[in-house]
Amino acid sequence: MKKKKAKQPQDHQCSKPSACSTGIAKSMNALPPLTALLRVDWGIAGILFFGFLSLYLFTLCPTIYVGDSAEFSAVAACWGVSHPPGYPLYSLLNGLFIRLLPIGEIAWRTNLFSALCGSLAIGLLFLLCRRICACRPAGIAAAVCFGTGATFWNQAVIAEVYCTDILLILLSVFFVFRLLERQTRRNYFLCGLFAGCMVGHRVLNLVYIVPVIIVFMEAARKRSGQPLSVFLFALIGIAVSGTVFLYLPVASYFNPPINYGDTKTIAQFWDVITAKSYQELFSASPFLEELKRAGGFFTMLPANLGVAALAAPVGCWVLFRRSGWLLAGGLVYIAICCIAFCSKYTIPDISVYFLPALTMLALAAACGFDLLPRHVVWLAVLLGLVNLPLQYRSVDLSSVRLGEQYGKDLLTLAKPGAVILTLGTTDTNILLYQQSINGLRPDVSIVLTGDYPPEDWYAALERRKYPQVSWPSQSSDYYLRDEQVQKGESWLKTLIRSNIDKHTFCMLDSPGAILQGLKLSEFLPYWHNVPDGVLYCLDSPGKPITFEQRIAGTKAFWDQHTESGLRMPDGVDPELATVAFVYLKARFSFAEVLATSGQIPAALQHLRIIAAANPDLIEEKINEAYHTQTRMLRLGLGVRAQKALAAPPDDKKAVKDHDALMRK
Repeated sequence: MKKKKAKQPQDHQCSKPSACSTGIAKSMNALPPLTALLRVDWGIAGILFFGFLSLYLFTLCPTIYVGDSAEFSAVAACWGVSHPPGYPLYSLLNGLFIRLLPIGEIAWRTNLFSALCGSLAIGLLFLLCRRICACRPAGIAAAVCFGTGATFWNQAVIAEVYCTDILLILLSVFFVFRLLERQTRRNYFLCGLFAGCMVGHRVLNLVYIVPVIIVFMEAARKRSGQPLSVFLFALIGIAVSGTVFLYLPVASYFNPPINYGDTKTIAQFWDVITAKSYQELFSASPFLEELKRAGGFFTMLPANLGVAALAAPVGCWVLFRRSGWLLAGGLVYIAICCIAFCSKYTIPDISVYFLPALTMLALAAACGFDLLPRHVVWLAVLLGLVNLPLQYRSVDLSSVRLGEQYGKDLLTLAKPGAVILTLGTTDTNILLYQQSINGLRPDVSIVLTGDYPPEDWYAALERRKYPQVSWPSQSSDYYLRDEQVQKGESWLKTLIRSNIDKHTFCMLDSPGAILQGLKLSEFLPYWHNVPDGVLYCLDSPGKPITFEQRIAGTKAFWDQHTESGLRMPDGVDPELATVAFVYLKARFSFAEVLATSGQIPAALQHLRIIAAANPDLIEEKINEAYHTQTRMLRLGLGVRAQKALAAPPDDKKAVKDHDALMRK
């Protein structure tokens, strides 16, 4: 007599249906029921992976992007050390990836690594939805809603750490689920290994994700009745993955061109991985501002989860009823801790820090979709796909080359042996990538003056990279020479004084405003109001440049840059908008010079280009993003350009003095 074939669990049921109907689990030993994964589940995960990889490739940034993205591309290329917390695992994996795939520009390959991690995360998210007893259409709906969300999609098309972070978080949850089913030593080791990888990638995960993993591991241990010594295997896994932190001192030892913190010593290593330099940004805002930032998470839900944002609260309740407090409580705990941390962290691009919370809500949303009739769940999948065209124009970076152009322009415009004083990470990272990786203008020195005086490691790094510059002393008595000024001002003054006769100093904004703000007005006589393209220079007294020469050079620059600052995606990234605004301000300054020198038709031509770019909208977006952190004033270039265009053609004063406004 033939044996009856065992019935496979249906896709809308748990592998332990009785556990789903028993109500709330009251004991820690009552582990959540999990659905076994079938071949069809892995097949659907593969389809989601290739589908989203194609989408992300189609919208991938083809070259270096603004912000930290250029830094991560350069770090991967030169085995460097990035800003705190150093991201050792990301730097190592990204560096290996671009060497195993020697096709295309390095920056494109590092962007591709994010797309690959993001696509893997979407497939894994579907598998985890299935594991928590959601039906296949519900899991697909949750994955699609999350994958087409504006924030995650944006991070999947540039070199950034957040897609890798979500992938590691989901991998950790995946192996925790394996441990809940089979409490073997191997699974304890794997749980510890991936928990350590999460921390090795981003130390912040230690705060609100690792505690949940420990609780799950303890629940599994109690269920199996194993002794506490079983945690030794998890500790071994953590120790193995913890070796990734050795990347930081080893990389620093070889003095790469990007070597944040110079982590050769224990003290400097600790400062980097604990992000000591950023700790002052934590809890630096008033309570109402923190509350507003936390509320921003909920206002961004429609753009990041679509209809899944409605299903997530219901899904948490369903998950609690089916599986007890352990699983539902873990997801809610991670989400709440993530939102609480972000509310206290004062940075403009805080939206990306919400991604772990959004991931947990996407998992919960799958359980919420699971309550719906099957045809309604498929409708949720279609509604998730609707988010694709809604977000496409705001995240499509396939034609954005502004970052690459900006770096090339700055270095090309600089005079031989020039010193470029930068004020922010975007300018510095783009310049370092072009110089260190593409080998463009090694004679130019790049000095970050935004955080001054520089720490000893930064001063030493600059001396090694640019020995042609006379650097200020770092002795303790040096800063006592002038007790009326801050240390940074004293350091910067000495830097300019020691090199003004030998090098041309260039700035990325009007030197008149910067020098007065830094109490460096003594150098104003060396400043020429005519910008060199997008650079503003303090010429060496021994190498004067005539007014006519500067006009001719800048005119030639703008003749080749008729659209600079105009081609951007609809959802203007604040840092990308800042770069675009640099071009618009420099063009406006040049138009002012042309107008005051009697070249009215040429000035009006530049003003028409400025007005067409709608600079006031770009400026508004920048100020909205940076809030009180921004040092920008309301320049109103668009309104002023329109007034000048409407004025009589012989009115030389129609274009206001840009630098005079900046000094107010």
